[in-house]
Amino acid sequence: MINNKGKAHSEILIVLVVILLLTSILSVFLLKCIKTENFRALKSDFILMINNNNIYNLKSNDEIVSLKELVDQGAVENIKNPFNHKQYCDIYESRVEVKNNRKIGILKCGDYLITNENEDNKSIVYKVSKWQDKKSENSEVKVGYNYIQDNKLVFNTYYYDYMFLYLFNRKNNTTYNNVNTIPEKNQVITQVFYRTKEKIKEI
Repeated sequence: MINNKGKAHSEILIVLVVILLLTSILSVFLLKCIKTENFRALKSDFILMINNNNIYNLKSNDEIVSLKELVDQGAVENIKNPFNHKQYCDIYESRVEVKNNRKIGILKCGDYLITNENEDNKSIVYKVSKWQDKKSENSEVKVGYNYIQDNKLVFNTYYYDYMFLYLFNRKNNTTYNNVNTIPEKNQVITQVFYRTKEKIKEI
């Protein structure tokens, strides 16, 4: 036989369990809504980047304009990472390539990357790992460039060829339009990197 005090405790316990369950469901729902908004913001920033009017004026011989270049020219401001507002999107990897008057963009923000690389121009979001020198199954490959001066690397990381060329020319006041045309005395070096790339969604 359960006394009134025990019954009251049981009822309170049931209420607490229900509240905890409802709170968990609400938290999951809110997190899902927030993430959906983050992806919408990512796409909005991506569209603004690839439709920037300065791209055709800035594009070099390889027809690639980096977000770094757009920021340096005052064409855009640094883009906040929608998944972490204390950080900015990667200005070195984010870029727009013009091919036959079609703009193919990549915007990388934190662990996420959005692109319209497919012919149908749909925006695809990927989750990517950090670049590393160890290859794993189905890794994406990057050939990174750097150069040596006074027996040490000039840049603290290795860049894609277009980005390396842009930074090298700015630093050395040169106008090379191809990495292969840089004289050997500058000791340009390359290194291969790998990362995983998982498709998340189309938006």
